[in-house]
Amino acid sequence: MNDKIKISIIAPNLSGRGGTENVLNYVVNSKLIRSKFDFELFLSDGTVYTKWLSRLTIDNDKIILNSRNKFIKVINKFIFFVKTNSQIVIVLGSKTAFIANIVRKIFNKKYKIVSWIHFSIFNVSTMNPKYLKYADYHLAISSQMIPQFNKIGIDASKIYVIYNPCSRKKKIIPSSSDGKFRIIFVGRIQLIGQKNIKEMIDAISCSKPLRKTIFDLYGDGEDLPLVKEYARKKMPSNVETNFHGWMDNPWKNIKMADALLMSSKFEGFGLAPAEAISYGIPVISADYPVGARDLIKKGINGFLYKPNNPREMAEYIKKVENGFFSSRRTIQNSISFLYGNQYDQRFIESILEILKGGHDEL
Repeated sequence: MNDKIKISIIAPNLSGRGGTENVLNYVVNSKLIRSKFDFELFLSDGTVYTKWLSRLTIDNDKIILNSRNKFIKVINKFIFFVKTNSQIVIVLGSKTAFIANIVRKIFNKKYKIVSWIHFSIFNVSTMNPKYLKYADYHLAISSQMIPQFNKIGIDASKIYVIYNPCSRKKKIIPSSSDGKFRIIFVGRIQLIGQKNIKEMIDAISCSKPLRKTIFDLYGDGEDLPLVKEYARKKMPSNVETNFHGWMDNPWKNIKMADALLMSSKFEGFGLAPAEAISYGIPVISADYPVGARDLIKKGINGFLYKPNNPREMAEYIKKVENGFFSSRRTIQNSISFLYGNQYDQRFIESILEILKGGHDEL
């Protein structure tokens, strides 16, 4: 007899190569979480790259790929909510919360609707925040999302801050030991879009590194030619810029690194900085909404600089070049609250409390 709580996760707009996919992979594969919950996954907009689905510990008949046709997609969403017998539906998009609410009213469904938004509520064009009010509760990936929810009229009692998971790595990636200064970037290649790599290049140029500097970028994107050209024009002669393309796991290829750089205009939680810290690498990042302040602690595992201020970023780059951080183990331990059982218990307890009626009913 299966007495596990049934949960449906409805995820729109997943390419198959993003941070949200990694979070889903972690959650549905966690032994502790799976001991409590039985998951099904509905990819309401399909997915471009399907390789990541093979890593999910979910029966094939519980992974549902929707049509790419706009009209059929909407119809299938309604049908899914009518048919599901889950006790909780977790929606990763705001409009999906609205549809789930309509179906619940019309067909007298009993599921609770829980939003789980993986990016800043106010910075994404595909996001309409007003629809989030149709969810009963909200899983927040950052404490900085609480005032965002409050701004659209959602009370703090309906919000559960669970952050995002990250595994504690068995190895530490050391700082450079050959006299060179190595800085890295992991993410989509965009010159002035969300990732804002132009600001990063400007900061490196402003920092005027004294040592031979290696700048390694892992990722691909529509702006790759523009970023290459801008780096060619701006970088000092002693900075070598390398573009490695997209990789399933770039960390396997990084043997030494002195810092990860982030100049994003906005993020969700920020998988790349969390991963870097879990390997003991300090992070220099813009103070982006919404997850930077939960991850990066000044002088402990990195530095936050004011967005649109490459000179401030350059100052922190110089600090790292001059050997500011001495203990990689201290850096790794600084995000212990994201590792393993600590995250799993937070996820489980939040869902169980929601089933009982939330904060306000306890």
